[in-house]
Amino acid sequence: MTQSIYNIVDAPSGWFVFCDGAKTGGTYGSKEAALEAVAAALAVRDGRAIQINVPGGPES
Repeated sequence: MTQSIYNIVDAPSGWFVFCDGAKTGGTYGSKEAALEAVAAALAVRDGRAIQINVPGGPES
């Protein structure tokens, strides 16, 4: 079984999603929007394990 790791990252221009170290998608206005954009359901359906990392605290 493979595992995909998603990281939601704060940047000066918005929020980005990285999957296994590669930037995916565009720039999101909030970390919630970035989380909704994660296509993790497809990975789960395919039998892969996933890990999603979202920073805590208020948005900057």
